[in-house]
Amino acid sequence: MGISAVHGKHGHIYEKGLGIEKDLVKALAWEKVTQQRYPLKRIEQHIAELQKNLTPEQVAASEKLAKEITAKIEARLPKKTGI
Repeated sequence: MGISAVHGKHGHIYEKGLGIEKDLVKALAWEKVTQQRYPLKRIEQHIAELQKNLTPEQVAASEKLAKEITAKIEARLPKKTGI
């Protein structure tokens, strides 16, 4: 399973509340993280659908969370050496 699939799974789990409390803000954040790395039309469409169910404040919160998640992911990736 690739990185995008894992990120997408996080979004799906939060969106559906599979084993955890349903949280559309976190679902949207994970979809945005996935889209940053893999800008696919279907992800873009899913993000638009999720946003329809959220307030502007919730969308803003998801954008902040997506930035935090992305920073944590990038901190764990191996550094490029330029060689």
